[in-house]
Amino acid sequence: MKICVLQSSYDDSNSPFKNLDMYSDPSRWVKKHEFHHRYIHKQTAEQQIDEACREEFDMYLNYMWGQPEDDVAGVEAVKYLESKGVPFIGLPSRFLAKTKLDFRDAARKHGVRVPDDTTFPQIVKLANGCGSMHLTEDSVCYTQEAVEEQVRVLKEKSGGGEVVVQQFVVGEECSAMVLEMGDNVVSLPPTTMRFPDDMDPMKRFLHWGNKVNAVTAGVIREMFVEDEVKASLLKQAAVAAFRALDAAGGGAWARVDMRVDAEGKVYVLEVNPAPALFYPLSDVFRGDHVILESFPGGHEALMDILIVTKLAQMRGFEKQVTGVQSGYEEMAPKYDAISASTNMGLIFNTVASECNMSGSVLDLGCGTGIFGRVLHEVKPEQVSVLTGVDISPAMLASPTIRAHYSTVLVSPMQEAAMTLEDFDHVVVFGCLHFLDPTIFSAVLSRLFFVARRSITISVEDIPERYNDHLRKIGYGVMYSWNHTKAVRDFGVPQNWRVAYDQRFDAWDSPKTGDKVFATILRYERVDAGQSCGMKEAVNGL
Repeated sequence: MKICVLQSSYDDSNSPFKNLDMYSDPSRWVKKHEFHHRYIHKQTAEQQIDEACREEFDMYLNYMWGQPEDDVAGVEAVKYLESKGVPFIGLPSRFLAKTKLDFRDAARKHGVRVPDDTTFPQIVKLANGCGSMHLTEDSVCYTQEAVEEQVRVLKEKSGGGEVVVQQFVVGEECSAMVLEMGDNVVSLPPTTMRFPDDMDPMKRFLHWGNKVNAVTAGVIREMFVEDEVKASLLKQAAVAAFRALDAAGGGAWARVDMRVDAEGKVYVLEVNPAPALFYPLSDVFRGDHVILESFPGGHEALMDILIVTKLAQMRGFEKQVTGVQSGYEEMAPKYDAISASTNMGLIFNTVASECNMSGSVLDLGCGTGIFGRVLHEVKPEQVSVLTGVDISPAMLASPTIRAHYSTVLVSPMQEAAMTLEDFDHVVVFGCLHFLDPTIFSAVLSRLFFVARRSITISVEDIPERYNDHLRKIGYGVMYSWNHTKAVRDFGVPQNWRVAYDQRFDAWDSPKTGDKVFATILRYERVDAGQSCGMKEAVNGL
Protein backbone atom coordinates (compact mmCIF):
# COMPACT_ATOMS: atom_id res chain seq x y z
CA MET A 1 0.00 0.00 0.00
CA LYS A 2 0.97 3.61 -0.54
CA ILE A 3 0.52 5.22 2.88
CA CYS A 4 0.70 8.90 3.81
CA VAL A 5 2.03 9.57 7.32
CA LEU A 6 0.66 12.84 8.70
CA GLN A 7 3.05 14.28 11.29
CA SER A 8 2.76 17.30 13.58
CA SER A 9 5.56 19.55 12.34
CA TYR A 10 7.98 21.05 14.87
CA ASP A 11 8.97 23.83 12.46
CA ASP A 12 8.28 27.27 14.02
CA SER A 13 7.25 25.47 17.22
CA ASN A 14 8.33 26.08 20.80
CA SER A 15 7.29 22.57 21.90
CA PRO A 16 9.56 21.16 24.63
CA PHE A 17 9.67 17.94 22.56
CA LYS A 18 11.18 19.72 19.56
CA ASN A 19 14.78 18.89 20.41
CA LEU A 20 14.01 15.56 22.08
CA ASP A 21 11.77 13.84 19.59
CA MET A 22 12.61 12.52 16.16
CA TYR A 23 9.70 11.81 13.86
CA SER A 24 8.07 8.40 13.85
CA ASP A 25 8.89 6.55 10.63
CA PRO A 26 7.24 3.16 9.95
CA SER A 27 9.68 2.52 7.09
CA ARG A 28 12.38 1.92 9.72
CA TRP A 29 10.63 -1.35 10.46
CA VAL A 30 8.07 -2.03 7.72
CA LYS A 31 9.28 -2.78 4.18
CA LYS A 32 6.10 -4.17 2.64
CA HIS A 33 4.39 -0.79 2.28
CA GLU A 34 5.46 2.54 0.81
CA PHE A 35 5.40 5.48 3.26
CA HIS A 36 5.30 9.19 2.37
CA HIS A 37 5.55 11.83 5.09
CA ARG A 38 3.63 15.09 5.22
CA TYR A 39 4.59 17.47 8.02
CA ILE A 40 1.50 19.42 9.03
CA HIS A 41 1.70 22.91 10.57
CA LYS A 42 -1.00 24.03 12.95
CA GLN A 43 -1.62 27.30 11.09
CA THR A 44 -1.91 25.76 7.62
CA ALA A 45 -3.28 22.32 8.53
CA GLU A 46 -6.42 22.40 6.39
CA GLN A 47 -4.59 23.48 3.23
CA GLN A 48 -1.89 20.83 3.74
CA ILE A 49 -4.42 18.09 4.47
CA ASP A 50 -6.34 19.04 1.33
CA GLU A 51 -3.15 18.65 -0.68
CA ALA A 52 -2.40 15.26 0.89
CA CYS A 53 -5.92 14.02 0.18
CA ARG A 54 -5.66 15.03 -3.47
CA GLU A 55 -2.67 12.70 -3.82
CA GLU A 56 -5.00 9.70 -3.44
CA PHE A 57 -3.00 7.52 -1.12
CA ASP A 58 -4.34 4.04 -0.32
CA MET A 59 -4.32 4.80 3.40
CA TYR A 60 -3.39 7.60 5.77
CA LEU A 61 -1.60 7.17 9.10
CA ASN A 62 -2.39 9.95 11.54
CA TYR A 63 0.44 10.92 13.88
CA MET A 64 -0.79 14.45 14.63
CA TRP A 65 -0.94 14.74 18.39
CA GLY A 66 -1.22 18.37 19.56
CA GLN A 67 -3.69 19.45 22.22
CA PRO A 68 -5.48 22.82 21.79
CA GLU A 69 -2.87 24.58 23.92
CA ASP A 70 0.06 23.14 21.93
CA ASP A 71 1.55 25.03 19.00
CA VAL A 72 1.65 21.92 16.80
CA ALA A 73 -1.11 20.36 14.69
CA GLY A 74 -3.46 18.13 16.61
CA VAL A 75 -7.13 17.90 17.58
CA GLU A 76 -8.55 20.41 15.13
CA ALA A 77 -6.40 19.11 12.27
CA VAL A 78 -7.58 15.55 12.96
CA LYS A 79 -11.21 16.71 12.97
CA TYR A 80 -10.63 18.23 9.55
CA LEU A 81 -8.98 15.03 8.32
CA GLU A 82 -12.06 13.11 9.47
CA SER A 83 -14.30 15.45 7.50
CA LYS A 84 -12.45 14.51 4.29
CA GLY A 85 -13.72 10.94 4.41
CA VAL A 86 -10.36 9.37 3.58
CA PRO A 87 -9.36 6.06 5.25
CA PHE A 88 -6.89 6.62 8.06
CA ILE A 89 -5.51 4.66 10.97
CA GLY A 90 -4.32 6.20 14.19
CA LEU A 91 -5.75 8.78 16.52
CA PRO A 92 -9.43 9.77 16.10
CA SER A 93 -10.13 13.30 17.29
CA ARG A 94 -12.57 12.22 20.01
CA PHE A 95 -9.76 10.17 21.58
CA LEU A 96 -7.07 12.81 21.21
CA ALA A 97 -9.33 15.48 22.74
CA LYS A 98 -9.82 13.54 26.00
CA THR A 99 -8.09 14.91 29.10
CA LYS A 100 -7.00 13.07 32.22
CA LEU A 101 -10.14 14.43 33.89
CA ASP A 102 -12.28 12.96 31.09
CA PHE A 103 -10.58 9.63 31.60
CA ARG A 104 -11.01 9.73 35.37
CA ASP A 105 -14.76 10.32 35.02
CA ALA A 106 -15.16 7.66 32.31
CA ALA A 107 -13.12 5.14 34.29
CA ARG A 108 -15.22 5.54 37.42
CA LYS A 109 -18.40 5.23 35.39
CA HIS A 110 -17.22 1.93 33.91
CA GLY A 111 -15.74 0.45 37.08
CA VAL A 112 -12.06 0.94 36.23
CA ARG A 113 -10.02 1.51 39.39
CA VAL A 114 -8.31 4.92 39.46
CA PRO A 115 -6.61 6.79 42.32
CA ASP A 116 -9.00 8.70 44.57
CA ASP A 117 -9.04 12.47 45.06
CA THR A 118 -8.58 12.68 48.83
CA THR A 119 -5.96 10.21 50.09
CA PHE A 120 -2.46 11.51 50.84
CA PRO A 121 0.20 11.53 49.55
CA GLN A 122 -1.21 13.20 46.44
CA ILE A 123 0.28 13.99 43.07
CA VAL A 124 -0.48 17.14 41.07
CA LYS A 125 -0.27 17.08 37.27
CA LEU A 126 -1.70 18.73 34.20
CA ALA A 127 -5.00 17.39 32.90
CA ASN A 128 -3.76 17.90 29.35
CA GLY A 129 -0.40 17.31 27.75
CA CYS A 130 1.90 14.33 27.57
CA GLY A 131 5.44 13.26 28.35
CA SER A 132 5.09 14.04 32.10
CA MET A 133 5.24 17.72 31.29
CA HIS A 134 6.16 19.83 34.37
CA LEU A 135 6.13 16.77 36.67
CA THR A 136 8.94 16.88 39.26
CA GLU A 137 9.73 15.18 42.55
CA ASP A 138 7.89 18.10 44.21
CA SER A 139 4.69 17.07 42.41
CA VAL A 140 4.14 14.49 45.16
CA CYS A 141 2.59 16.32 48.10
CA TYR A 142 1.98 15.36 51.74
CA THR A 143 -0.09 18.33 52.88
CA GLN A 144 -2.93 20.42 51.51
CA GLU A 145 -0.68 23.48 51.53
CA ALA A 146 1.85 21.69 49.30
CA VAL A 147 -0.95 20.65 46.93
CA GLU A 148 -2.20 24.22 46.62
CA GLU A 149 1.32 25.44 45.90
CA GLN A 150 1.85 22.82 43.16
CA VAL A 151 -1.53 23.69 41.61
CA ARG A 152 -0.48 27.35 41.54
CA VAL A 153 2.88 26.48 39.93
CA LEU A 154 1.31 24.28 37.25
CA LYS A 155 -1.36 26.80 36.35
CA GLU A 156 1.29 29.47 36.02
CA LYS A 157 3.47 27.28 33.79
CA SER A 158 0.56 26.15 31.64
CA GLY A 159 -1.23 29.45 31.28
CA GLY A 160 -4.15 28.45 33.47
CA GLY A 161 -4.60 24.89 32.27
CA GLU A 162 -6.70 22.34 34.14
CA VAL A 163 -4.97 20.35 36.87
CA VAL A 164 -5.52 16.84 38.25
CA VAL A 165 -5.00 16.16 41.96
CA GLN A 166 -5.17 12.50 42.98
CA GLN A 167 -3.71 9.93 45.33
CA PHE A 168 -0.09 9.01 44.65
CA VAL A 169 -0.13 5.22 44.62
CA VAL A 170 3.06 3.95 46.20
CA GLY A 171 4.24 0.91 44.27
CA GLU A 172 5.23 -0.21 40.78
CA GLU A 173 5.05 1.95 37.67
CA CYS A 174 3.63 -0.19 34.83
CA SER A 175 2.17 0.24 31.38
CA ALA A 176 0.64 -1.82 28.60
CA MET A 177 0.12 -1.11 24.93
CA VAL A 178 -3.37 -1.81 23.61
CA LEU A 179 -4.63 -1.84 20.04
CA GLU A 180 -7.72 -2.60 18.05
CA MET A 181 -7.96 -5.91 16.22
CA GLY A 182 -11.24 -5.86 14.36
CA ASP A 183 -13.95 -5.49 16.99
CA ASN A 184 -11.56 -6.56 19.74
CA VAL A 185 -9.18 -4.57 21.89
CA VAL A 186 -6.02 -6.50 22.77
CA SER A 187 -3.35 -5.75 25.34
CA LEU A 188 0.26 -6.62 24.62
CA PRO A 189 2.52 -7.91 27.41
CA PRO A 190 2.78 -5.21 30.09
CA THR A 191 6.04 -3.68 31.23
CA THR A 192 7.30 -2.30 34.52
CA MET A 193 9.91 0.35 35.26
CA ARG A 194 12.84 -0.97 37.28
CA PHE A 195 14.12 1.84 39.52
CA PRO A 196 17.42 1.69 41.44
CA ASP A 197 17.04 -0.25 44.68
CA ASP A 198 18.28 2.65 46.76
CA MET A 199 15.81 5.16 45.30
CA ASP A 200 13.18 6.52 47.71
CA PRO A 201 9.83 4.78 46.92
CA MET A 202 8.14 8.19 46.88
CA LYS A 203 10.38 9.21 43.96
CA ARG A 204 9.81 6.09 41.89
CA PHE A 205 7.63 7.54 39.18
CA LEU A 206 8.22 8.89 35.69
CA HIS A 207 8.46 12.62 36.15
CA TRP A 208 10.05 14.71 33.42
CA GLY A 209 13.60 14.37 34.72
CA ASN A 210 13.35 10.62 35.09
CA LYS A 211 12.02 10.23 31.55
CA VAL A 212 14.46 12.56 29.85
CA ASN A 213 17.56 11.67 31.83
CA ALA A 214 17.40 8.50 33.94
CA VAL A 215 15.58 6.30 31.43
CA THR A 216 17.77 7.47 28.55
CA ALA A 217 20.90 6.81 30.61
CA GLY A 218 19.71 3.33 31.58
CA VAL A 219 19.47 4.17 35.29
CA ILE A 220 15.76 3.33 35.10
CA ARG A 221 14.98 0.38 32.85
CA GLU A 222 11.75 -0.87 31.31
CA MET A 223 11.22 -4.63 31.61
CA PHE A 224 8.42 -7.08 30.91
CA VAL A 225 6.24 -8.06 33.87
CA GLU A 226 7.20 -11.65 34.65
CA ASP A 227 4.52 -12.50 37.21
CA GLU A 228 1.67 -14.04 35.16
CA VAL A 229 -1.09 -13.10 37.60
CA LYS A 230 0.05 -9.49 37.76
CA ALA A 231 0.47 -9.36 33.98
CA SER A 232 -3.06 -10.66 33.48
CA LEU A 233 -4.52 -8.05 35.84
CA LEU A 234 -2.62 -5.29 34.06
CA LYS A 235 -3.86 -6.46 30.65
CA GLN A 236 -7.46 -6.56 31.84
CA ALA A 237 -7.20 -3.09 33.33
CA ALA A 238 -5.58 -1.68 30.18
CA VAL A 239 -8.30 -3.02 27.89
CA ALA A 240 -11.06 -1.84 30.24
CA ALA A 241 -9.53 1.64 30.38
CA PHE A 242 -9.32 1.91 26.58
CA ARG A 243 -12.91 0.77 26.20
CA ALA A 244 -14.09 3.17 28.90
CA LEU A 245 -12.88 6.10 26.80
CA ASP A 246 -14.87 4.89 23.76
CA ALA A 247 -11.65 5.21 21.81
CA ALA A 248 -12.18 2.28 19.43
CA GLY A 249 -13.27 2.57 15.82
CA GLY A 250 -10.32 4.28 14.22
CA GLY A 251 -7.71 1.57 13.93
CA ALA A 252 -6.11 3.15 16.97
CA TRP A 253 -3.58 2.09 19.55
CA ALA A 254 -2.63 3.53 22.93
CA ARG A 255 -0.41 3.09 25.96
CA VAL A 256 -2.16 2.69 29.31
CA ASP A 257 -0.15 3.85 32.31
CA MET A 258 -0.83 2.14 35.63
CA ARG A 259 0.49 1.67 39.16
CA VAL A 260 0.35 -1.47 41.29
CA ASP A 261 0.28 -1.07 45.07
CA ALA A 262 1.77 -3.38 47.71
CA GLU A 263 -1.45 -5.43 47.82
CA GLY A 264 -1.36 -6.06 44.07
CA LYS A 265 -4.22 -3.69 43.23
CA VAL A 266 -3.96 -2.09 39.79
CA TYR A 267 -4.75 1.62 39.43
CA VAL A 268 -5.04 3.15 35.97
CA LEU A 269 -3.50 6.61 35.69
CA GLU A 270 -4.18 7.56 32.08
CA VAL A 271 -4.57 6.37 28.51
CA ASN A 272 -1.89 7.91 26.31
CA PRO A 273 -3.30 8.29 22.77
CA ALA A 274 0.06 8.80 21.06
CA PRO A 275 2.54 6.17 22.25
CA ALA A 276 5.83 6.31 20.44
CA LEU A 277 6.27 3.60 17.81
CA PHE A 278 8.43 3.13 14.71
CA TYR A 279 11.53 4.72 16.20
CA PRO A 280 15.09 3.36 16.23
CA LEU A 281 15.48 0.61 18.80
CA SER A 282 18.31 2.59 20.39
CA ASP A 283 15.71 5.20 21.42
CA VAL A 284 15.01 3.40 24.68
CA PHE A 285 11.82 5.07 25.89
CA ARG A 286 9.63 3.81 23.06
CA GLY A 287 7.26 0.91 22.49
CA ASP A 288 9.22 -0.68 19.66
CA HIS A 289 11.03 -3.20 21.84
CA VAL A 290 7.63 -4.48 23.04
CA ILE A 291 6.59 -5.06 19.42
CA LEU A 292 9.92 -6.58 18.48
CA GLU A 293 9.96 -9.02 21.38
CA SER A 294 6.29 -9.93 21.81
CA PHE A 295 4.12 -9.17 18.77
CA PRO A 296 3.57 -12.15 16.43
CA GLY A 297 5.16 -11.14 13.12
CA GLY A 298 6.74 -7.99 14.56
CA HIS A 299 6.27 -4.48 13.17
CA GLU A 300 5.28 -5.72 9.71
CA ALA A 301 2.36 -7.68 11.14
CA LEU A 302 1.43 -4.84 13.49
CA MET A 303 1.06 -2.44 10.58
CA ASP A 304 -0.94 -5.04 8.66
CA ILE A 305 -3.23 -5.59 11.67
CA LEU A 306 -3.94 -1.85 11.85
CA ILE A 307 -4.65 -1.69 8.12
CA VAL A 308 -6.90 -4.74 8.11
CA THR A 309 -8.78 -3.49 11.17
CA LYS A 310 -9.51 -0.27 9.31
CA LEU A 311 -10.53 -2.15 6.17
CA ALA A 312 -12.89 -4.31 8.23
CA GLN A 313 -14.46 -1.20 9.77
CA MET A 314 -14.91 0.19 6.24
CA ARG A 315 -16.13 -3.17 4.89
CA GLY A 316 -13.22 -2.99 2.49
CA PHE A 317 -13.11 -6.73 1.79
CA GLU A 318 -16.42 -7.00 -0.03
CA LYS A 319 -15.24 -6.91 -3.66
CA GLN A 320 -12.73 -9.75 -3.28
CA VAL A 321 -14.97 -11.68 -0.90
CA THR A 322 -17.94 -11.58 -3.27
CA GLY A 323 -15.97 -13.18 -6.10
CA VAL A 324 -14.60 -16.00 -3.96
CA GLN A 325 -18.00 -16.59 -2.39
CA SER A 326 -19.68 -16.95 -5.78
CA GLY A 327 -17.03 -19.47 -6.84
CA TYR A 328 -17.66 -21.68 -3.83
CA GLU A 329 -21.43 -21.35 -4.03
CA GLU A 330 -21.14 -22.81 -7.53
CA MET A 331 -18.74 -25.53 -6.35
CA ALA A 332 -20.65 -26.57 -3.21
CA PRO A 333 -22.75 -29.44 -4.69
CA LYS A 334 -19.65 -31.20 -6.02
CA TYR A 335 -17.09 -30.06 -3.44
CA ASP A 336 -16.91 -33.34 -1.52
CA ALA A 337 -16.35 -35.29 -4.73
CA ILE A 338 -13.63 -32.87 -5.84
CA SER A 339 -11.91 -33.09 -2.45
CA ALA A 340 -11.99 -36.89 -2.56
CA SER A 341 -9.85 -36.78 -5.69
CA THR A 342 -7.11 -34.80 -3.89
CA ASN A 343 -4.68 -35.64 -1.10
CA MET A 344 -6.33 -33.29 1.39
CA GLY A 345 -8.23 -36.18 2.97
CA LEU A 346 -4.97 -37.98 3.74
CA ILE A 347 -3.52 -34.77 5.16
CA PHE A 348 -6.58 -34.31 7.37
CA ASN A 349 -6.28 -37.91 8.52
CA THR A 350 -2.64 -37.40 9.48
CA VAL A 351 -3.36 -34.22 11.41
CA ALA A 352 -6.35 -35.78 13.18
CA SER A 353 -4.44 -38.97 14.03
CA GLU A 354 -1.25 -37.43 15.33
CA CYS A 355 -2.39 -34.20 16.95
CA ASN A 356 -4.27 -33.59 20.16
CA MET A 357 -7.32 -31.53 19.18
CA SER A 358 -9.25 -31.93 22.42
CA GLY A 359 -11.22 -28.90 23.50
CA SER A 360 -12.57 -26.08 21.37
CA VAL A 361 -11.52 -25.92 17.71
CA LEU A 362 -12.00 -23.00 15.31
CA ASP A 363 -12.05 -24.22 11.70
CA LEU A 364 -11.62 -21.17 9.45
CA GLY A 365 -12.69 -21.83 5.86
CA CYS A 366 -14.28 -25.12 6.95
CA GLY A 367 -16.07 -25.73 3.63
CA THR A 368 -18.43 -28.70 3.90
CA GLY A 369 -16.85 -29.84 7.17
CA ILE A 370 -14.55 -32.56 5.90
CA PHE A 371 -11.90 -31.92 8.55
CA GLY A 372 -14.49 -32.10 11.34
CA ARG A 373 -15.80 -35.40 10.02
CA VAL A 374 -12.30 -36.89 9.76
CA LEU A 375 -11.42 -35.65 13.24
CA HIS A 376 -14.45 -37.35 14.79
CA GLU A 377 -13.97 -40.56 12.78
CA VAL A 378 -10.28 -40.91 13.63
CA LYS A 379 -10.64 -40.09 17.33
CA PRO A 380 -14.24 -40.69 18.39
CA GLU A 381 -13.15 -40.75 22.04
CA GLN A 382 -11.64 -37.26 21.84
CA VAL A 383 -13.96 -34.44 22.81
CA SER A 384 -13.52 -31.73 20.18
CA VAL A 385 -16.12 -28.97 19.99
CA LEU A 386 -15.91 -27.39 16.55
CA THR A 387 -16.87 -23.94 15.36
CA GLY A 388 -16.91 -23.67 11.57
CA VAL A 389 -16.53 -20.49 9.56
CA ASP A 390 -17.00 -20.28 5.81
CA ILE A 391 -17.81 -17.68 3.21
CA SER A 392 -20.38 -19.85 1.42
CA PRO A 393 -23.84 -20.60 2.87
CA ALA A 394 -24.16 -23.47 0.41
CA MET A 395 -21.01 -25.10 1.75
CA LEU A 396 -22.25 -24.74 5.33
CA ALA A 397 -25.56 -26.39 4.38
CA SER A 398 -23.75 -29.73 4.10
CA PRO A 399 -25.06 -32.58 6.32
CA THR A 400 -21.47 -33.09 7.46
CA ILE A 401 -21.46 -29.62 8.99
CA ARG A 402 -24.69 -30.28 10.87
CA ALA A 403 -23.35 -33.60 12.15
CA HIS A 404 -19.97 -32.48 13.43
CA TYR A 405 -19.97 -28.71 14.13
CA SER A 406 -21.68 -27.21 17.16
CA THR A 407 -21.54 -23.65 15.80
CA VAL A 408 -21.28 -22.27 12.27
CA LEU A 409 -20.81 -18.74 11.02
CA VAL A 410 -21.12 -17.36 7.50
CA SER A 411 -18.26 -14.89 7.28
CA PRO A 412 -15.05 -14.12 5.41
CA MET A 413 -12.25 -15.74 7.38
CA GLN A 414 -10.42 -12.41 7.77
CA GLU A 415 -13.40 -10.84 9.52
CA ALA A 416 -14.06 -13.89 11.67
CA ALA A 417 -10.39 -14.11 12.70
CA MET A 418 -10.51 -10.51 13.90
CA THR A 419 -13.77 -11.04 15.78
CA LEU A 420 -13.65 -14.50 17.36
CA GLU A 421 -11.26 -15.40 20.15
CA ASP A 422 -10.25 -17.88 22.84
CA PHE A 423 -10.20 -21.30 21.18
CA ASP A 424 -7.89 -24.11 22.21
CA HIS A 425 -7.00 -24.83 18.59
CA VAL A 426 -7.30 -23.06 15.24
CA VAL A 427 -7.11 -24.85 11.90
CA VAL A 428 -7.06 -23.22 8.46
CA PHE A 429 -6.80 -25.48 5.42
CA GLY A 430 -6.89 -24.64 1.73
CA CYS A 431 -7.99 -21.01 1.87
CA LEU A 432 -5.22 -18.69 3.10
CA HIS A 433 -4.10 -18.32 -0.50
CA PHE A 434 -7.17 -16.14 -1.16
CA LEU A 435 -5.79 -13.45 1.18
CA ASP A 436 -3.53 -10.76 -0.21
CA PRO A 437 -0.14 -10.40 1.54
CA THR A 438 -1.30 -7.67 3.95
CA ILE A 439 -4.40 -9.56 5.05
CA PHE A 440 -2.50 -12.86 5.27
CA SER A 441 0.06 -11.32 7.61
CA ALA A 442 -2.64 -9.74 9.76
CA VAL A 443 -4.73 -12.91 9.99
CA LEU A 444 -1.73 -15.09 10.83
CA SER A 445 -0.65 -12.67 13.55
CA ARG A 446 -4.16 -12.50 14.95
CA LEU A 447 -4.41 -16.31 15.20
CA PHE A 448 -1.68 -16.28 17.84
CA PHE A 449 -3.99 -14.13 19.98
CA VAL A 450 -7.00 -16.36 19.27
CA ALA A 451 -5.47 -19.80 19.94
CA ARG A 452 -4.64 -21.00 23.42
CA ARG A 453 -2.81 -24.21 22.45
CA SER A 454 -2.19 -24.74 18.74
CA ILE A 455 -2.53 -23.39 15.20
CA THR A 456 -2.45 -25.71 12.19
CA ILE A 457 -2.47 -24.21 8.69
CA SER A 458 -1.81 -25.10 5.09
CA VAL A 459 0.19 -22.65 3.00
CA GLU A 460 -0.25 -23.31 -0.70
CA ASP A 461 2.71 -22.97 -3.06
CA ILE A 462 0.64 -21.37 -5.83
CA PRO A 463 2.33 -21.38 -9.26
CA GLU A 464 1.76 -18.16 -11.19
CA ARG A 465 0.58 -20.15 -14.21
CA TYR A 466 -2.41 -21.16 -12.09
CA ASN A 467 -3.57 -17.54 -11.88
CA ASP A 468 -2.88 -17.05 -15.58
CA HIS A 469 -5.08 -20.03 -16.39
CA LEU A 470 -7.84 -18.74 -14.06
CA ARG A 471 -7.88 -15.38 -15.83
CA LYS A 472 -8.05 -17.03 -19.25
CA ILE A 473 -11.15 -19.03 -18.32
CA GLY A 474 -12.88 -16.08 -16.65
CA TYR A 475 -12.18 -16.99 -13.01
CA GLY A 476 -9.85 -14.10 -12.17
CA VAL A 477 -11.92 -13.38 -9.04
CA MET A 478 -10.42 -16.57 -7.56
CA TYR A 479 -6.88 -15.13 -7.77
CA SER A 480 -4.55 -16.80 -5.26
CA TRP A 481 -1.34 -15.63 -3.58
CA ASN A 482 1.71 -17.71 -2.78
CA HIS A 483 2.58 -17.13 0.90
CA THR A 484 5.29 -19.79 1.15
CA LYS A 485 8.06 -17.23 1.65
CA ALA A 486 5.90 -14.89 3.73
CA VAL A 487 5.15 -17.54 6.34
CA ARG A 488 8.89 -18.18 6.74
CA ASP A 489 9.65 -14.47 7.01
CA PHE A 490 6.92 -14.16 9.66
CA GLY A 491 8.96 -16.27 12.04
CA VAL A 492 7.89 -18.10 15.19
CA PRO A 493 6.43 -15.91 17.95
CA GLN A 494 7.78 -15.93 21.46
CA ASN A 495 6.47 -18.84 23.58
CA TRP A 496 5.50 -20.83 20.48
CA ARG A 497 7.28 -23.55 18.55
CA VAL A 498 6.83 -25.28 15.21
CA ALA A 499 5.77 -28.84 16.01
CA TYR A 500 5.31 -29.90 12.40
CA ASP A 501 6.48 -28.59 9.05
CA GLN A 502 5.99 -30.71 5.94
CA ARG A 503 5.39 -30.08 2.23
CA PHE A 504 2.79 -32.19 0.39
CA ASP A 505 1.37 -32.69 -3.06
CA ALA A 506 -2.01 -31.30 -2.02
CA TRP A 507 -4.40 -30.98 -4.97
CA ASP A 508 -4.84 -30.53 -8.69
CA SER A 509 -7.09 -27.65 -9.68
CA PRO A 510 -10.41 -28.93 -11.07
CA LYS A 511 -10.64 -25.74 -13.16
CA THR A 512 -7.15 -25.50 -14.63
CA GLY A 513 -5.48 -28.86 -13.96
CA ASP A 514 -2.51 -27.17 -12.28
CA LYS A 515 -0.77 -29.11 -9.50
CA VAL A 516 -0.53 -27.30 -6.19
CA PHE A 517 1.77 -28.23 -3.32
CA ALA A 518 1.11 -27.14 0.24
CA THR A 519 3.15 -26.87 3.41
CA ILE A 520 1.39 -27.99 6.58
CA LEU A 521 2.59 -26.04 9.60
CA ARG A 522 1.55 -26.66 13.17
CA TYR A 523 2.48 -24.15 15.85
CA GLU A 524 2.12 -25.10 19.50
CA ARG A 525 2.29 -22.88 22.52
CA VAL A 526 5.36 -23.86 24.50
CA ASP A 527 3.63 -23.84 27.87
CA ALA A 528 0.73 -25.92 26.51
CA GLY A 529 2.79 -29.12 26.41
CA GLN A 530 3.49 -31.58 23.63
CA SER A 531 0.32 -32.28 21.66
CA CYS A 532 1.50 -33.36 18.21
CA GLY A 533 3.45 -36.50 17.47
CA MET A 534 3.82 -36.15 13.69
CA LYS A 535 7.35 -37.00 12.65
CA GLU A 536 7.21 -37.92 8.98
CA ALA A 537 5.41 -36.94 5.84
CA VAL A 538 2.45 -39.00 4.72
CA ASN A 539 3.91 -41.67 2.48
CA GLY A 540 3.07 -41.32 -1.18
CA LEU A 541 2.05 -37.64 -1.09
